Amino acid sequence: MRPSLEHPDPTYTRLVEHYSSFITVPSEKLKFLRTTLSKYPNSPLADRVAWLKQLTFRKAILEELVQVLPADSPKPREVALIYWLYRVRYPVFLTSTLTIAMVALVLGQWLYQNARQTGIFSLRLESGEIIPKIVVVPSPVPVSTDKSSNSNTASNSDPIEGFALEDVWLVEKTAEFEQYSNGARILTKYEVETEPRNFFALSRKAPKEKIPLPFDAQQAIFYPEEKTKPVGILYHVTQSDLLPFEPTYNSRLKGKSSHLIEYVKEEKLYNYVIDRFGQIHRVVKDDHYANHSGNSIWADEKAVYVRLNHSFIGVAFEGNWSSNIKLNPDDINEAQIYSCKLLTQILRNKYKIKATNCITHGQVSINPSDYLIGFHLDWAIGFPYTSCGLRDNYNELPPSITEFGFKYDRGFQNSIGGKLWPGIELAEARLKARAKDSEMTLEELRKQLNKDFTLYLNWINKMRDLRKANSGNSEEETDKEKPLKLFGD
Repeated sequence: MRPSLEHPDPTYTRLVEHYSSFITVPSEKLKFLRTTLSKYPNSPLADRVAWLKQLTFRKAILEELVQVLPADSPKPREVALIYWLYRVRYPVFLTSTLTIAMVALVLGQWLYQNARQTGIFSLRLESGEIIPKIVVVPSPVPVSTDKSSNSNTASNSDPIEGFALEDVWLVEKTAEFEQYSNGARILTKYEVETEPRNFFALSRKAPKEKIPLPFDAQQAIFYPEEKTKPVGILYHVTQSDLLPFEPTYNSRLKGKSSHLIEYVKEEKLYNYVIDRFGQIHRVVKDDHYANHSGNSIWADEKAVYVRLNHSFIGVAFEGNWSSNIKLNPDDINEAQIYSCKLLTQILRNKYKIKATNCITHGQVSINPSDYLIGFHLDWAIGFPYTSCGLRDNYNELPPSITEFGFKYDRGFQNSIGGKLWPGIELAEARLKARAKDSEMTLEELRKQLNKDFTLYLNWINKMRDLRKANSGNSEEETDKEKPLKLFGD
């Protein structure tokens, strides 16, 4: 009669029955079955890990099996393999754990390096220096299931960049200030006018009516289109003399800021100034140009913009910029960064400005005589895009290079600390590919694009002069942004 193989664990029972087939002598097989079934290995750890449970069962069974197999008979290959696997279970487990840890470490390092290269970590810690805590406020993305709320969000959405602007509205307006729903207060005591914004955007798309260009462009083909509303925000630093940002200097700090804003008002340099206490001052009205950008180029997917005084709103931080700028009270402080974030929200919401058109003076400034970028350098690196609720626009390709073939020299590279921002390198690669596709050398393409830029610039200057002559406006637009050296208290 066949013995019963009933047991609490069917898996163990099936394995015992399977390995009993290696025994040919009936009496030895019966002895093996009884002994092995009575020695069920009970291990809490093995019960939780399937593969370890299998090895534990097979080890217990094989220990009994080898005792009844003839000593001179060759052991089945399966028996030898299971025994070997069980003996090396701990080294295998340790090796697997170490391998997983190494892979995780390498992956983490790779992610960290990519994060640094894309500008996620905008602050660097140098030996012996402590960077103070900065208030970082992410770009707002309102989430709501209410239908009316969704319709408002859609009206402010930025389809190119995949996120929506938070609705910001004017709460209160007096003769001295404007209060907004996001907490920003804009002081208007110093507000002045110049002349209404009016500029030519160089459209990438030809108009429906076939109007010929007023000049002969060969490589950079754009179509001038008249505009009156700002399309971007340009961030500056005043580069003015600074006192230590300490309580004992309160009255003198306030005096410095007042003198600075009076000077900005007199020269009509910026639309907004954010002083060292984080106060936002409107100097030149939004719908009027300020003398803030000089010779400059930027672009978006619709058009290229040359000389940004009229097309971009100028926002200046009271402070000093250098290639190793740190966000601390003696350079640019937390209050200023937070105010910049609030002001950026207001202006983007009011004029539907794309995040890609919120850039710095150092990224757009050019020297049209030598066809070099970086004539002015404020915020050429180091602008805290993330803290201002924006993505890192140092990854954007400078249109001065891609559209008009401008270069950079070693002096520019040294001035920004030796390392170019990612967009410059990508722009150079795109220009090389364009030269190859056009079957031109890189220098031939650059020269043609430079020539086209001069044609556009001269035409824009001519149209601007004609408009001033016809209107009789006495305001003079300047290309010189002066360093602000203010010694008065």
